[in-house]
Amino acid sequence: FQAEDGIRDKQICLVGSEMCIRDRDGHLRYAEKLGLAIPNSAFVDCEQAVTEFAGQANFPLLVKPRHQRFWTAAPGHPMHARKALVANDASELLEQYRLACEFSHQAIIQELIEAPDTDKRVHVAIYRGDGDRVAHLTLRELRCTHLGLPTVCEPVDDPAITKVCDRFLRAAGYLGTCELELIWDSTDNTPKVLDINPRFSGSGDAVHYAGIDQAWLVYLDLIGHPVDTVTPKTLDFRHVMLANDAVAIRQYWQKGRLTWKNLRASYRRPVHFWDLDRRNWRLSLATITVSLRALATTLLGRRRHRPQNR
Repeated sequence: FQAEDGIRDKQICLVGSEMCIRDRDGHLRYAEKLGLAIPNSAFVDCEQAVTEFAGQANFPLLVKPRHQRFWTAAPGHPMHARKALVANDASELLEQYRLACEFSHQAIIQELIEAPDTDKRVHVAIYRGDGDRVAHLTLRELRCTHLGLPTVCEPVDDPAITKVCDRFLRAAGYLGTCELELIWDSTDNTPKVLDINPRFSGSGDAVHYAGIDQAWLVYLDLIGHPVDTVTPKTLDFRHVMLANDAVAIRQYWQKGRLTWKNLRASYRRPVHFWDLDRRNWRLSLATITVSLRALATTLLGRRRHRPQNR
């Protein structure tokens, strides 16, 4: 994707034609500066800062790395490959921050917006070289992993989300494709941004099934070919990341948050899979293996906790 040379910020830099967002705190503060609402959060680098923020914030709180790669370097560590940890009180928050310090003293603490999964949105947009929007699609999340990764979503008509995302991306002078993750905060009825992904993404794959060829449109614009505006052909389908959803289903089931009725509804046709393709048997075999293993674990867990008749 491309970006204008005039967009400069302490946390935002341009390398060639790429806008490199160095860390979460940087891009969220940049988004806030351009008018996007964000959850109450703080960048911390010492225990005193953690304690001060905890004194004025509402629990539960999230502890996040400045970038997820900071927590991926130590398999077996409680924070390995996780996007965030949840703290329910001040002592738990300090304990988790001390764990994070094993990687870096710099972290983000953020109020957790408690809302149903269906209040979460993923907005994908494409802007061509002259700054005009070529295409966009908003998705409603139906299920996610404990890491917050959407596993099942469907298109939704949400004009308010479209408006705030378009206003932000135009203000940033953004060119190319971008995905924004947001959540509706019922306390003030405001959509708040959770993450910004200036790249192709797993959830963004869903736009293809709405009749928007994301990669092709970006490619045409990059080579200077005229690109016309594209509108979604349908909003009636489910997009599933099957391997991750198998894990999410197990987690939901264990917490009593999923029924057979809800599960069937999330897979109602038309349904498309991100990681199941008859033309790619290696990918499909790996997906099926992971999914069956997770399903078996779920069923065995149900049998183990089933009350015994006496």
